[in-house]
Amino acid sequence: MFEIIIFFLIASLFSVFTGRFLLSSLGIKLNKNQKSVFHQFPILTKKRNLMMNFLKNRGINTGIYYPKPLSKMKAFQNNFENNDTKFINSYNASKDILSIPIGPHVKIKDAEYISNAIQSFFSE
Repeated sequence: MFEIIIFFLIASLFSVFTGRFLLSSLGIKLNKNQKSVFHQFPILTKKRNLMMNFLKNRGINTGIYYPKPLSKMKAFQNNFENNDTKFINSYNASKDILSIPIGPHVKIKDAEYISNAIQSFFSE
């Protein structure tokens, strides 16, 4: 059920998304020479690897920006106890998260294609 809610959220955002729209909804104004730098739309799904392959086969790039929890990254090892149960949310998120393309470079027809592909994935 949660994954279906995510799809509708994505479809809604993509159907109205532009960098200026999203920023202005946050009270941030860009002048005509400025552009949005939004480039990640993270999704949490237990079917991450299946979804990545499904989207890749349809020409849609995805990314995993946090493949492991911060507590397991070398740069932060001295800042955290080595206790997986203490950081269970970050551990689970690192297994389930992937990002799809988003930003002003994504044309509406491409956003619709991505949304339709995600809908197809969760329908199968």
